[in-house]
Amino acid sequence: MDAPETKSALSNFYFHATTAYDIMRHNGLEIGKGDFMGAS
Repeated sequence: MDAPETKSALSNFYFHATTAYDIMRHNGLEIGKGDFMGAS
């Protein structure tokens, strides 16, 4: 039911979200898993 475009778009989104999180952590921003996962 999922189109290949949807799977590709989700993979691309998660890759970039994870990479941005890693870069921010590397540059000293103190964020944790809850911030990345959207926990309140």
